[in-house]
Order: sequence, then C-alpha cells, then structure tokens
Amino acid sequence: DTINACQQLSVNVSNTSYLNTVGNTVGLLYRWYINGVLQPIVIAQPTFNFINISPTRDSLIQVKMIVTSSAGCIDSSKKWVRLYPRPYASFSINGGNTNCALPSNGLVKFVNNLSLVKQPGRYQWSVYNRTSASPNHGVQISSTTSINPSFVFPDNLSPSDTTYDIRLLVISPDGCSKDTTISMVVYARPIVNFRMTDSVSCSGSLSVSFLDLSLSPTSTITNRYWYFDDGGAFSTLPAVNYVYDHYGLYFPSLYVKNARACVSDTMRKRVIVFGSPTADFSTPNKICVGTSVPIINSSQD
Repeated sequence: DTINACQQLSVNVSNTSYLNTVGNTVGLLYRWYINGVLQPIVIAQPTFNFINISPTRDSLIQVKMIVTSSAGCIDSSKKWVRLYPRPYASFSINGGNTNCALPSNGLVKFVNNLSLVKQPGRYQWSVYNRTSASPNHGVQISSTTSINPSFVFPDNLSPSDTTYDIRLLVISPDGCSKDTTISMVVYARPIVNFRMTDSVSCSGSLSVSFLDLSLSPTSTITNRYWYFDDGGAFSTLPAVNYVYDHYGLYFPSLYVKNARACVSDTMRKRVIVFGSPTADFSTPNKICVGTSVPIINSSQD
C-alpha cells in the first residue's frame, strides 16, 4: 500500500499486530525502519514526519516494522509513502518593479520565470490593483498560462502611484501548488499645462508670455521643454517671454519631466500672427461736374 501527499506528511501509525489472537500484544517488541535505517523508536504506534525537499522529484519512503515475540518469533510489515514535490515559485520583473507610466501603448514589462516544478507543470498568472483594491486592473497579459508572459500596464495620470500585485501560481501534474507575488509600482506621470497671455496679433508680430502650470502630484517637476514652432527656438525656464516677429500660424508646445524621470504628454496651443494691412486708394485727378468718381482700392495685407 502507498500513501500519497504533497511535500510533507505526518504519519500516525495504527499498529494492529498481535500474538496468537487479535488484540493480544503481550511480550511483543517493535523495531521501525525508514528506508532501511533503524529508528530509535520502540513504541507500538509511533508518529513519523516526512518531507520532500525537492521541487521537481518524487520522494518514495519505505516504512518497515519488525515485530518480535518473547519466544523470538519474528514477522514484518511494510508500507510506502510517496511525497510529491511541491513546486518552487519565483520570478523577476525585467528592468525592475518600479517604472514611470507611459502613454499610447503603455508600459510593457517582461518577466523571467525562475520557478522549479515537476513536468509537465502549469502556470497561472493574475494581477490585482492594490491601490484601488480591485481585480479590475486594466493590465493586458499576453497569456495567463505561458511560462514568461508580457504585461502592458495602462497610463497613469492619476494623483497617485499605482501598485499592482502580480501573482504566479505554479501547479505540478500531481496537483501540488505554490504561489508567489511581486508588487509592481507604476509612477504617476506629470500633468502638463501652461498659460499664455496672447494668441492673436494683427500687427505683424506678437510678444507672448508663457507660464508653466504643470503638476506632478507624486514628485517634483525638474525639467521643462518649451518649443515655439518657429524654426528651432526653445526654452527650459518655468516662465518665458517670446516674440513672434513674422506673420504665420504657430503651435507652441510644452512637456515636462519630474524627479523620477517620468515624462508628461505634450500640450500645444495656437498662435496666429497676421501681417499689418496697408490702406490706400486712388481717384482720377480731373473729372467733369455731375459724373461719378471712380475709386480704386489698392490696400494690401
């Protein structure tokens, strides 16, 4: 007979040995062997604690009892205990488990599965949004059952960092399982915003004052990048005055970076500079009384 268990088992022996008639144990002596090794136990009903320390191989253990009567007569019995291996669950997140959120396609992270399991093993991946205390996490998992899936974390423009718990459950073909969890923190990105004093001019030039109003709730803004869309001019100041001295349509922009190196979106606004018009018209030098006067408009933009 074989008793099966995962990894470890406490065995309470029920000894039904007897001499001549059932229940008669007078004068009986017991010796116990574990895989052929004599144990320092002589009681009739001992308890044995077994453990399999391998995460990939079965451990087969023989329990043998030799019973001797006072007359020197001997009999023996043996049983087997099979301990299935409990998997070792472990993985790492490539590039670390703290990162800035990213726009568009989001933050993509790959895992390195370090688990050990008797084959064919199975893997189950799941994600929990600890910040919102919700299983509705918005994370895209390439495959919840592959060895090394990829995870795409959504953008984070909220007032706080978001912590996700990535859980791996490893299951052996015998049904033994082990799980582990790693927390992934996605930093909130700065929220870009700026103000400008004027956006339209009809004088052929325009002086504009720009002021950064961006926010970074979980860090501090350390870098600013202004672009004025007129051929390469830029600034890194929190406030800047800029003169557009040619007519045209411009889209000045700003993006910022915080102390964690998280980058905001880019905000653009519109500036229109019209050229100054030139007013002019002409009439004939001489005209007869009672006739209409032709006026020729020669104004220009």
